[in-house]
Amino acid sequence: MRIECDKVITTDDFDEKYSMWQGRTLTVMGEYIKVSQPGIHSRYFDTIYLFESTGIMIGFKYDGVLPECYISTQDGFESDCYVDAAPYLFQDKDRIFAVVKRSYRNVDLHKQVIGLTIIAGADVCLDFSGVGALQPLLGYLHRTKTALVSGTTGLTEPDLDALQELGRELPVIWTANYSTGIAVFRRMLHDYAGVLAGWDKEIVEIHHNQKADAPSGTAKLLLQELDPEGTATVLHGREGLCGKRKPEEIGVFSLRGGTVAGEHTVYFFGEDETRPQMERVEKFLKTICNNIYKFDTASLPLPNVDPKFRGLFSPLVMHCFTSRIEAYQEDAGKHPLAIRRYYRQLSY
Repeated sequence: MRIECDKVITTDDFDEKYSMWQGRTLTVMGEYIKVSQPGIHSRYFDTIYLFESTGIMIGFKYDGVLPECYISTQDGFESDCYVDAAPYLFQDKDRIFAVVKRSYRNVDLHKQVIGLTIIAGADVCLDFSGVGALQPLLGYLHRTKTALVSGTTGLTEPDLDALQELGRELPVIWTANYSTGIAVFRRMLHDYAGVLAGWDKEIVEIHHNQKADAPSGTAKLLLQELDPEGTATVLHGREGLCGKRKPEEIGVFSLRGGTVAGEHTVYFFGEDETRPQMERVEKFLKTICNNIYKFDTASLPLPNVDPKFRGLFSPLVMHCFTSRIEAYQEDAGKHPLAIRRYYRQLSY
């Protein structure tokens, strides 16, 4: 279990706010802080570490006296001071470690190692952990007035609101992805989304099978570039008779598997987006055949059909046309077109 030190008290920065703490009285007595408690012999320390989340107080006396640990009543123990409650207590640079023997009288509980991080002098906190660490972290940042750089994903709207609130008090930087490539990609999408405003847009993201949140934080950032006003209907799956795609929809789909570090693809679908490929096919055919007839539904008159619906009718017209040609070609060539006679026979 790792907990943070809420307050470090010395004679130089004694805070009256903590003079009454967990039923104990703290008083500055010369070079020491006196800790008094009803029924317990008073003790004197150079430095006191308070851990409000657990009710633990650790006092240090640097003249060789064994440091002592106080255990609060919230765990069901009497509030008392025991030398044997913290038989192992040592400091290493900016960390204090305690092996707290959670036992009292006839109650025998297992020992707990508590790593107490003392970082009161930090300039900035870097957080790339998980959602569960956010609330304890916010409490620490508010107390110590420490700036924050965060890249944690999977945050909820209330979590993001809490970061916004913290940003009114302290410097805060948060984004779901700090890579240069994603920053450039976002800028491109911002520009493309305006130019291709009438096109259908979909996002597909792929990550390893250990990723806990979906869609990824990066996918959400990309969605913001496609839909900055947040007016689109976002779908995370389609199934059954869901009807035709609505213009305001944006699909965001998550694939999970293997050890993929992260791949993000944004699709723009417009009418006749495959025409450049068809033109390449036409150019290739002219290199091997002089007798070519091109049937293009774009140039085919469709009386009484509204132009905005031509895209729906074109595939049906093309199917009627090609199915008849296929039937005649199979009869003339005595060869079913389902068999790929010329597969890998031509260089394309």
